[in-house]
Amino acid sequence: MAFFYWNKKKWQFAFGMPDDLIKAQRDLWRDSERIEKPIIDVYELEEFDQRICYAMEFNLAVKITVKKH
Repeated sequence: MAFFYWNKKKWQFAFGMPDDLIKAQRDLWRDSERIEKPIIDVYELEEFDQRICYAMEFNLAVKITVKKH
């Protein structure tokens, strides 16, 4: 049995809820898939520098990936 309301605000509120729920679910999924940005200590930074210098010295290819958060 369908109800018909003459008040337009009741219809707008009823149709607005699913969009909010879909957005909330999408945001929750994105937050669960997000990977924390790693904290690089001094030792790891020096190791990266050494590898890059080694590659430059012997003309080797280096692949660097930068992730945006």
